[in-house]
Amino acid sequence: MPNPDRLLGGLAEVFVEVVHPDHNCWYTAYTLTNVIRKYTNWTVDGVWFFNDISLLTILSKPPKVGAGGQG
Repeated sequence: MPNPDRLLGGLAEVFVEVVHPDHNCWYTAYTLTNVIRKYTNWTVDGVWFFNDISLLTILSKPPKVGAGGQG
């Protein structure tokens, strides 16, 4: 059976979610991106792991219609 780590040249990483017991909601990178795309008109420009436990998301909102070029 092939070793996945060897197939990826030793670059395989493992992501482990650590959630505080008081948290009632937790979003993975996929879920956060999916919710934003599904329920807003924002564009997801990027999603990164920050401090090994948090997500940093950069979003763009479309310009307001009739705002005279001001956002």
